[in-house]
Amino acid sequence: MKKFLLALGLIVFLVEPLFGLPKETFRQRRAKLMELMGDGVGVLYGKTGGFEGEFKQDNNFYYLTGVEEPGAVLFLAPKEKSRRDVLLLAPRNPEDERWSGERPSIGKKLEDSLGFEYVGRTGGLGWMVNAGLQHTTNLCYLSPPVSSSSPVPTDLNFYKDVTARVPGASIKNMSHLIRDMRAIKTDEELAAMQKAIDITGEAFKKAALAMKPGMTEREVQDIIENEFKARGARQLAFSSIVA
Repeated sequence: MKKFLLALGLIVFLVEPLFGLPKETFRQRRAKLMELMGDGVGVLYGKTGGFEGEFKQDNNFYYLTGVEEPGAVLFLAPKEKSRRDVLLLAPRNPEDERWSGERPSIGKKLEDSLGFEYVGRTGGLGWMVNAGLQHTTNLCYLSPPVSSSSPVPTDLNFYKDVTARVPGASIKNMSHLIRDMRAIKTDEELAAMQKAIDITGEAFKKAALAMKPGMTEREVQDIIENEFKARGARQLAFSSIVA
């Protein structure tokens, strides 16, 4: 009988999209981050990509917003009296929406559903940052650091453009803030993680019982991934490895 190696954790799904944490959880996370940022302003980019097929949001961006839409941007300005945390979405494209489905229009209904006081389009990012820098000189870099051989992150390139045009503005490395926040799990996060672990175990059991001589790795993978989907999961944390 052909033996299969199932790497532990290989089919762990994204636990938050799977179990739908309430929007208040994401709002509280943003509030905590802004408290740690002090008087600076910050920008965090979500992942880009088409609206067709499978899309996996940047983990840090999802942690703070719960938004899975490609091309979104989060703007944070803790010391502003209004629009302290703003979600900016990519412009609508009628051609794309013919295939991917109609995206909602900007308005109060969308803002309420996403848990933001204000939702706009990404074209407004520049003037929002400039307005925020009227009250501070600090641009908070929030993304994880990258190696010297990696492409320069989009937000760091954007900050360089801003500092070249706004005298006195400077970039402050605060890349540890989100990392440190995510290291401390709440009860609801722990419960979601345990649920994902339980589902992983059940899927492995089903695959083990179904395996028989002559089966291919693809067939085993399909059994496992179909079991996850049957239990309500939507995405893999990373691609399956069945060998």
